Amino acid sequence: MKNKRILEINEVMDIAKDYFIFWPDNKAMDWFKLIFPHFEKTGFFNFHSDREEMQIRCSISLFAFIYYELCIQTAWHEDKNFSDWEESIFIELRKEYSSILMNDPDEYILKIYRGLNEIGLESVFMWFWKNCEDGASRLVHSQSNNAAQQINSLERIDEQCYKQGLDWVLGGISDLKNYECLPIPF
Repeated sequence: MKNKRILEINEVMDIAKDYFIFWPDNKAMDWFKLIFPHFEKTGFFNFHSDREEMQIRCSISLFAFIYYELCIQTAWHEDKNFSDWEESIFIELRKEYSSILMNDPDEYILKIYRGLNEIGLESVFMWFWKNCEDGASRLVHSQSNNAAQQINSLERIDEQCYKQGLDWVLGGISDLKNYECLPIPF
């Protein structure tokens, strides 16, 4: 067996940039950059063969899948600054997963979930939430006297969405077929 090698962040940034496209100015990439060093420590990016390297490179998109699904679960996808993936991305990923991940992306999502759990799911979720706030346009613009009421209503909605998203993360995120963000079956 070949010696262990490690995929560095600069080797996967181009891949990640293709998928973390949800907010203006690539704000979603900030979340990926934040969690990457934690995953390096878990050994997630270690590989021994070219095949393992390709599988790790392919699994980078799964981090974005999780991020995307969190946006759906927390209603961040409804923000006017949020950009959905085109269906062509899903089709391309399904092809990659069938050839590179051997039709089992759930195995890699489970590995990612274990890594997120090692970091601390609540911390990871708080980083996600802050990242979405940075990318979104949640400012209330109103000419009326109801601006304070609108802000209060928005805070209640945010609180409910935050709880729903955190419950989803804590409940496990390892079954791709249950992701609401998927427009085609995987």
